[in-house]
Amino acid sequence: MSSRLHPGLAALLWAVAVISSIGLSALSAGRPRPQEGPPDAPSRPRPLLPAERATLEAEQRALERDLAAARDRLGRWPRVAELEGKGPDGAPLLPDGLPDNPAAEAVGWVVEGCGPLTGAEPPADWRWCPDDGTLIALGLPPR
Repeated sequence: MSSRLHPGLAALLWAVAVISSIGLSALSAGRPRPQEGPPDAPSRPRPLLPAERATLEAEQRALERDLAAARDRLGRWPRVAELEGKGPDGAPLLPDGLPDNPAAEAVGWVVEGCGPLTGAEPPADWRWCPDDGTLIALGLPPR
C-alpha cells in the first residue's frame, strides 16, 4: 500500500492550510492593543458613607505603614513604578498591594505628585510623593 496522497488532494490540503494561516494572522493583527495608563472609570454617584470613609482612612494608614517599611528595605522611598514590584529580597514591596479607593474615579491607580493638590490631578486612587513619603487618598474630602 502506498502512503502517498493523490496530487490533487495534497494541493487542496496545502491550499486550506495556507488560507487558514492567512485568515488567523489577519484576525490576530486586527485585535486592539491593551490600554496603557489609568483606566477610565465612571464618576462617583454619591459621597462616601461614614463607614466607607472610616474604612478608606484605615486602608490609607495601613498603606502608609507598608510604604514606610518599603522605605526601610530600600533605603529610600519607592518610586511609583516600583510600588507593585519586589524589593531586593524578592518579596513584594507592598505585601497587600494597592487597595482600591472608593472615593476616587480610578481603580488601583497611583499618580506621582508632591506639594498641595491642584485639582488638576489625573484620575487615580492615590497620589504618592516619593520625595517625602506623602500619600493622599484622592477624592477624599477633608474633614
